[in-house]
Amino acid sequence: MADFGHIVLVIGLVAAIYSAVATWAGARLEHRLLAASARSGLFFTFGMVTMATVGLLVALIGHDFKFDYVAAYTSRDMSLPYLISALWAGNAGSLLLWAWLLTVFAVLMVLWKHKAIEKLLPHAIPIVMATTAFFLVLLVFVASPFDRLASVPRDGTGLNPNPAITWIWIGGGFLTLGGVIALWGRRTPPVSAPAFGGDAALEEEIGRASCRERV
Repeated sequence: MADFGHIVLVIGLVAAIYSAVATWAGARLEHRLLAASARSGLFFTFGMVTMATVGLLVALIGHDFKFDYVAAYTSRDMSLPYLISALWAGNAGSLLLWAWLLTVFAVLMVLWKHKAIEKLLPHAIPIVMATTAFFLVLLVFVASPFDRLASVPRDGTGLNPNPAITWIWIGGGFLTLGGVIALWGRRTPPVSAPAFGGDAALEEEIGRASCRERV
């Protein structure tokens, strides 16, 4: 599992970098095949990061204490909701979760068939995938959740037993949901100029009002 998790993260990193660069180059060169391959790289990145996230969840729920992250944030007496919340309890798990969410956003942007969204894709995808690549760089080279321990303990440390964090799994979930809403957001169409039929109509209306005042 450790080698598998590390390998899929490395592959995801390469795919994310390719998707970001190929999308930008395809838009600049107006190369449709390059842009199409960049989108394929985006979906491939999503698949790799999803496998890594599911793999870590399986290790957390299965009490696989050979992983440093699992031993540091779970224990055998923890219930399922707390085992799931351990995914974002530490830095490495949080980085992996946010990398996965970014790939989800990217996939939704590509699948959402809307003219306004499609026009933004050549600009949005390179930014989202570059940010995803940054998170993956940290996961591969700085803080990997798949690091092994030299000796496997019988039980893990578990989460902080402070009663103040009894609802940590709910709080963390709402925090993640808030980040999703903030990043995805709904765009509100402008209402000022269209209400008068456009900028030209607005200027004409203002001009008429000025003439009436002078008269």
